[in-house]
Amino acid sequence: MAKLFSLCACGSEYLQRIPRRPWMRLFPGRLHYRCSVCKQHHLVSAHKVDEARASHASKGAYRKE
Repeated sequence: MAKLFSLCACGSEYLQRIPRRPWMRLFPGRLHYRCSVCKQHHLVSAHKVDEARASHASKGAYRKE
């Protein structure tokens, strides 16, 4: 849990929202996510995850095929 308050490099599409533990409620506004690739837990704001997902989606929209 060394990187609990930041996102991993795997990508936001692999984040799954899971219920917070009671001690995590000390950080209001932060939600509990788990990466399905590296299995790390993240306690970050929903706004930060939404931005990462939007950034990833916009990169895919400009990809040449």
